[in-house]
Amino acid sequence: MGTCGLYHREDREDPDIGFAFLPNFIGKGYAFEAAQRLMVAAKESYGLSDLSAYTLNTNLGSKKLLEGLGFSVNGLSRLPNNEEELLHYFCTLTEVL
Repeated sequence: MGTCGLYHREDREDPDIGFAFLPNFIGKGYAFEAAQRLMVAAKESYGLSDLSAYTLNTNLGSKKLLEGLGFSVNGLSRLPNNEEELLHYFCTLTEVL
């Protein structure tokens, strides 16, 4: 189906949520459900209060999903070993869960 997980990058303060699904499973709500449950676990099991996320400006599906989960754009960023400029999304878990 795909994957959804939390990542902590050495050069970033906040962990980030990432997801990728195979084409046959996109648009069926699986990514939203997995990400939402992961956000609850991040707060309740790991004690996290904030999460980041990164996506290309052209990835309309990911942007829609992140905004539906309560994330908002926090600016532009680049990840280590990646030349592409990405949208940096941010979410305070106590405000959305």
